[in-house]
Amino acid sequence: MCIRDSYRDAMKFVLNRADDPGFEWQTELISGIHYRVMGEDHSLGAGRFRQTQNRLVDVTGRRQVFLPPPPSEAPRLVAELAAWAQQQGSSPAPLVSAVIHCRFAGIHPFSDGNGRTARILASLAMYRGGYRSSEFTSLEEWWGGHVGDYYRAFECLGSEWMDTVDVTPFVEAHIRAQVSQVEALSLRQATERVLWLALDDATKSIAGGNERMAHALYDAFFGREVTNRFYRSLADVSVATAVNDLAKLESSGLLKAIGAGRSRRYIAGSRLIDVIAESAGVAPAPDPEAPWEHQRDTIIVALAERVKQGGMGL
Repeated sequence: MCIRDSYRDAMKFVLNRADDPGFEWQTELISGIHYRVMGEDHSLGAGRFRQTQNRLVDVTGRRQVFLPPPPSEAPRLVAELAAWAQQQGSSPAPLVSAVIHCRFAGIHPFSDGNGRTARILASLAMYRGGYRSSEFTSLEEWWGGHVGDYYRAFECLGSEWMDTVDVTPFVEAHIRAQVSQVEALSLRQATERVLWLALDDATKSIAGGNERMAHALYDAFFGREVTNRFYRSLADVSVATAVNDLAKLESSGLLKAIGAGRSRRYIAGSRLIDVIAESAGVAPAPDPEAPWEHQRDTIIVALAERVKQGGMGL
């Protein structure tokens, strides 16, 4: 089982357990999560506390940056962390999530997979606190895109484990990351709404155009090849109507046909970017000869900036 699949399996296990009326934070629960994180591979120490001293090193692998507690202390510290979490029923979930994340990573109780397990435990704490949407429960994607910030947040632990260390800086960083992730998602959704309105306007500008055609333009804009069959599934129209709609979009320059007959498919046309820019009131891509992906990303950034400045859709 690959890392991605084992992580997904562990998250599925967590979500299935999180809303159990008899849920309790326990050492065995944490070991069970780690067991799944490590793909149930006993040779990798899945679900078993480490028996040797871990030493965290920098990216060069030469300089020690943190010394976790000795292996003899790990079971007790994990049990104490679980007991602490069990007592936090009325505490704010983001606070509990951040503390569990930081302290578990500091304890580093397993030979491998500690970071993944810590992030899953943080997600579990959020879910237990009533945060069910993925943008709140999991920071895996966010931290993956901000690795430097992630490791800097742990600097509050110092150079070696101390049970009484102040983890406030990590809590602050963790909560800022959650807020930033939600704001980024909100901006993305608002930008996509503005884009959809622009595509809708584009279809209405075509003689005999219909708002259903925006489905084809949306997928083409994001690089998907649109076939008659795929368009029919999106717009819920007949074969003849799909042929007619796609032909109109092609003749207007919003789509470009590739191939013929049954193999015919459609990609973004030469006018699509300019039409979106004009409808949304943003500057067109500065270099019409640039690769399509670059032009598309330029327009998306421009739409997002307009949303942020004007509050459109937020």
